[in-house]
Amino acid sequence: MPIHAKYVHTNLIARDWKRLVQFYCDVFGCRAKGPERDLSGSWLDSVNAVPKAHLRGVHLRLPGYGDDGPTLEIFSYDQLIERGLPAANQCGFAHIAFVVDDVDQALQAVIAAGGSAVGNIAMTQVNGVGSLRVVYARDPEGNILNSRSGASALTPKINIQGRSSVIAYWLIPAESAHRFFQRLIKDLARRYDAPFFEPHVTIYVGANDANAAEKALSKAAREWQTINLKALGINHSDEFIKTLFVQFAMNRKLRQLHQTIRNAAQDLSDYELNPH
Repeated sequence: MPIHAKYVHTNLIARDWKRLVQFYCDVFGCRAKGPERDLSGSWLDSVNAVPKAHLRGVHLRLPGYGDDGPTLEIFSYDQLIERGLPAANQCGFAHIAFVVDDVDQALQAVIAAGGSAVGNIAMTQVNGVGSLRVVYARDPEGNILNSRSGASALTPKINIQGRSSVIAYWLIPAESAHRFFQRLIKDLARRYDAPFFEPHVTIYVGANDANAAEKALSKAAREWQTINLKALGINHSDEFIKTLFVQFAMNRKLRQLHQTIRNAAQDLSDYELNPH
């Protein structure tokens, strides 16, 4: 039986921790969490088996997660052990990955901020997952990172502490778009004996708590009005609830609305936003 555990952070040792922190904040939207660390002492020597260790750095909040999400811990030691340039097939931890709206744009941003490409941008179809557009790149110190886009890269995953029911928060299309999608859904449902449902884009799925839902919706209604979405294309999957769907591009307002509702709902859902 596994121990009770929660993943909290990944540690990255940098030659210049401030430069790497700036890179991940500028390119991927990470944000510092908590105070800057300045650690030393016999307890640290005992823990990491590095004599007279002294390290400095900071934890970064990762995009797509709230205050309680895992962090990227970027530290520098006074004394470092150098290694060669990491390779994708090198044993051990190989890379960190980010889902992005536009892989080409992400690679350009990485290079502009002092990083580099490992290989070329590629597209593939993964059975049971869907289509992916992906590239490997390096941060300014050569560490490998993975940027990917595609419907499957943002597949929602729900774990609501064993609850049997949840509340889904939807964006409803404007009137003309609503009529179009409603007619299309009705036609497909009739032709293929499928269920009929309301056209929508799911923003968040959380615990079945009416009070939390009312608070979340009230806050969202105060802060948001119209949000424009860009359709990327039609896709399909093996999931019953998303057999055929329109994939929309992620944008800043969607992320902010998702985070507004997540924070107001105050539950432990690990739902990942996937606009479709």
